[in-house]
Amino acid sequence: MAPAPRSGWAHKEGHWVRSWKCRWFLLQDGLLTYSADPASTSALGRIPLRKALVDTPQFVSNGADSYWRFTLKPEESASVHARYPIQVCDKD
Repeated sequence: MAPAPRSGWAHKEGHWVRSWKCRWFLLQDGLLTYSADPASTSALGRIPLRKALVDTPQFVSNGADSYWRFTLKPEESASVHARYPIQVCDKD
């Protein structure tokens, strides 16, 4: 039996404009997809996780805000320089 899909909000750093964007993530069958919101019918991007490298998560605190930050580096990417910085809020 395959594991149940997981989903939730996180922030992803943009590739062209290096700003953080809130995205809805869905993890299913070794693929992490992200979209603007849970009701969206099309994904903004897909990150293959099989054989992906994940750097050591870092806890960052900026006064009232705190979050975990890590970077995914998929092996199966078409781009040699593909990297996906992601941060997840530590609060609900």
